[in-house]
Amino acid sequence: MADLETARLVLRPLVRADAPAIQKHFPHWEIVKYLTSAVPWPYPDDGAEKYMDAFLPKVAAGIDHIWGIRLKGHLGDPVRDEVIGLVHYHGADPADPADVPTRGFWLARAFQGQGYMTEAVFAVNTYIFDVLGVEKMIIKNARDNKGSHRVKAKTGAVLIGVEPAVGKYLGGYGEQEIWELTAENFRRARDEARVKAQGGAA
Repeated sequence: MADLETARLVLRPLVRADAPAIQKHFPHWEIVKYLTSAVPWPYPDDGAEKYMDAFLPKVAAGIDHIWGIRLKGHLGDPVRDEVIGLVHYHGADPADPADVPTRGFWLARAFQGQGYMTEAVFAVNTYIFDVLGVEKMIIKNARDNKGSHRVKAKTGAVLIGVEPAVGKYLGGYGEQEIWELTAENFRRARDEARVKAQGGAA
């Protein structure tokens, strides 16, 4: 894994030292209600450590890649050096023929609605498709999760279906959206975003 950088963010591979920041920012209902019911709720005091126990071995095995999101700032700034969210890419486990590449994310409440997650996802998707050589991901979210819907649409994912999801999300949502994100569609969305950022210049 590599550090990733955007205009406003630095994304670094998750390490155990990030656990206190995750324990601080993650366990809020507004964040977890759209997440899988596999997430323990109420969130235990050692929830971040248990998350790392479960997934860091998969990172070491090259199956999963998890980046902690940080705001750029002055070196040593205690606020801007702490993780404010995660982007978690799960690659297909070769031991499971039914497994498919997917990706999830969350962002602390104070930083939502400012475009940070879209920025982070563009960077992570670039790594997934251009460095890891992945051709396609299937990504799902609770149908009521409008923020996740917007990020997927902006970054090139195509909504391919809606299916029942009773019991799959902590918030109890009855349906989930299914998205397909191909390398081709992502690169097209990335190019369009770059043109837009340059004021429409070709």
